[in-house]
Amino acid sequence: MALRVLLIQSEIKTVQVLSVFFANRGDTVWQATDALKARELRVSVIPDLVLLDLHLPGSNWLNSLVLIRKKYPSTRIIVTNQRPDVKREQQAREYGGSIFFKAAIYPSMD
Repeated sequence: MALRVLLIQSEIKTVQVLSVFFANRGDTVWQATDALKARELRVSVIPDLVLLDLHLPGSNWLNSLVLIRKKYPSTRIIVTNQRPDVKREQQAREYGGSIFFKAAIYPSMD
């Protein structure tokens, strides 16, 4: 079954890699690299799955998580992170983000 996937990631390379992955599965993908674009998409997209960057600037990641959880309570949320951040991870768990996925994309060593 194809999913509606919303990617909210601060790194464009991460968005690109994840977009290709989900598109190849047959999913419909929307992308946002900042909180403003994510807010615009949340108005028109009802996602089945959101991949939310724990390291969006400031409290944008937490505001996004809270709004998604409130507006779409059945949407699955995967919180991605590029580096450990115990405080933000704990906050994410409190608001329904229980899965953490390391989403850092490293340059090729070739």
